[in-house]
Amino acid sequence: ALVDIVTSRAVAVTHKNIPMSSTDLSVSYFLPTKIGENLIITATVLKAGRTMAFTEIEFRRQVDDALIAKGKHNLAFLPIPQDQMENLGPYY
Repeated sequence: ALVDIVTSRAVAVTHKNIPMSSTDLSVSYFLPTKIGENLIITATVLKAGRTMAFTEIEFRRQVDDALIAKGKHNLAFLPIPQDQMENLGPYY
């Protein structure tokens, strides 16, 4: 769930108020973590165009920077009715 939430928010920084839907989401887990262990989460928007956005995310253990998990998430921007286009700003 964190992959979906964090990467979607990263895209929403520049594509505000644009509805989106996941087209592909995958996670690879490399190491376990303990309850209460601090993680550093880094989301990157690789590309965001008119119809799609492509993202990656990494989860690293704070204490030793070990890679815990890595995810990829692709999103499609959904069509918006013409009468609502004026509310979107310059990114659509």
